[in-house]
Amino acid sequence: MTELNRSNSLDRNSELVVAAVYKREVAASLERVWENVFDWEHLPWLHSEAFNSIEKLASGDWGWRARVELAGEAKAEIELIADRVAGHYVARTFAGAGAPSEIWTSLDPVADDRTAIAVEFCVQPMPDEALRRIGNGYVSLYTILWDQDEGMMQTRERGLANRQARGGEADRYAHDRKTGRGAIATAPHHRVRGPSISYRRTRWRARCPFGRVSASARSPRRLPSEGRVDSLSLAWL
Repeated sequence: MTELNRSNSLDRNSELVVAAVYKREVAASLERVWENVFDWEHLPWLHSEAFNSIEKLASGDWGWRARVELAGEAKAEIELIADRVAGHYVARTFAGAGAPSEIWTSLDPVADDRTAIAVEFCVQPMPDEALRRIGNGYVSLYTILWDQDEGMMQTRERGLANRQARGGEADRYAHDRKTGRGAIATAPHHRVRGPSISYRRTRWRARCPFGRVSASARSPRRLPSEGRVDSLSLAWL
């Protein structure tokens, strides 16, 4: 995957000002939160009120860069740069709608299953009333986005716990906790139901006895709502 010149990627833009700060706790572990942060593909299908589509331009251990179409069809290029050790990341709009702007998020694990977050919305200088309005808009939107992310992360955690409880089956779906990548597992004659996988980041391929009916999807939104397949391959992206 393409790497990014990170020489100043975690330096704040001194020309921007803070429009608002949003703080909350989410009922999810720090591990799940970081997994969510690096999962660029979930944006349009989970957060459809904010994103219409996304196209990855680059990614790596540092984060990712993408071209997005926002709700209302405005377009922008954004990058997310993460510092796991320091416990923060920045989502930076560097071209298109909203540029230049930076959204800085700090993560603090307060319990095994709870993470405190603090989000700073940094924008270009503007009159106080306009700054207040845009800050309030950001807070309202991010309340919705984090509510949705919280639900997704909790579903993911329950799925992992259920696999582990079944005794050893989790090994078939083993994933690297640092990168979120893992081995492909094949489940013969598996019944696929949309609700059971709706929050899992999967790529699937199916073959049926009467011929090839294979497909791949980089987001659950593209999976069939239900179907019987001869084999099902799942891989964490």
